[in-house]
Amino acid sequence: MTPGIPALDPAAVLALAADEPGYDAGWWRGAVRGGLFAGSFGATVDAVRRLAGAAVPSPVHNGFVQSGAVLAALGAHEEVAALRSGARRYAFARTGPDGTDDVSTRAEGGRLYGTKCFVPYAASADVLLVVARTGVFAVERAAPGVRLEPIPTIGLDRSCAVHLDGAPATSLGTAPLETALARGVIALAADALGAAEAALRHAVERVTARPPLARRQAVRHRCADMLLDTTLTAGVVERAVRLVDDGAPDGEIRRAAAVAKAVASERCRRVTASAHQLGGGEGIHADQPLHLWYRRVKAAEPVLGAPRSHRAAIAAALLDPRPEGSG
Repeated sequence: MTPGIPALDPAAVLALAADEPGYDAGWWRGAVRGGLFAGSFGATVDAVRRLAGAAVPSPVHNGFVQSGAVLAALGAHEEVAALRSGARRYAFARTGPDGTDDVSTRAEGGRLYGTKCFVPYAASADVLLVVARTGVFAVERAAPGVRLEPIPTIGLDRSCAVHLDGAPATSLGTAPLETALARGVIALAADALGAAEAALRHAVERVTARPPLARRQAVRHRCADMLLDTTLTAGVVERAVRLVDDGAPDGEIRRAAAVAKAVASERCRRVTASAHQLGGGEGIHADQPLHLWYRRVKAAEPVLGAPRSHRAAIAAALLDPRPEGSG
């Protein structure tokens, strides 16, 4: 039986984030094994959206969607099965010390040397999937030559720097990862959307419970703007999901993912910030959920490309003379 999505509980979220692994490992194992993310890509994204609304901490992005997409692109079918059955936990290590994509990690004689940063929930993973100059490598997290250094982040995601000093590694091969990671981009946009939708509901409930506040035109306009932002974001995210499930050309999927991430990053951040403003002093209270939704949206903003990089990709696609879907 698949565990349900836990109820929103800010105190529980903060308590989980304070200690390793940073999430409810028992619930996560049951959710993966029980099939919460099984089926189509759309079903996985729907689960991501609901998890964000409840502010549930989990390694769903780096440890499941991104890792699973990369393993599938590499044809590592046994590893995909292990991930989807919950038998092994993975963490995808791609970002360099400067926060951007990094391929400076080098492989020599079956060992890896280099540093990856901002790897969420790395300490609880069984296997690290490391992008190096010559491909993607699997490294046992407990192997000699692996050292993890915690990096506190606004996302409360137990991020680490992964220092590799001659860590034994297994090559998983090479493959273009852009389309595979587009799935991760779409899932991140859906996470921001789920958080923004929850923040909007929370703000509207708070405002309507105070008639003098609800009658103010500026407040009504702010709520209307928040609804427009979430509605637009939902439209571009759902379109990107449909393209994946329908098997659209790779280029079309990548462009739709870029649109979804660019739109979600900015509009969902604006929604959660507006919810803070409508909530007044409530927004600074740790036992209230507003800050958890804002943290999710803001923390996801630079992951797999900041809004500016996705807008640049969209602009390049618009100026590309090749037929739609050919790239």
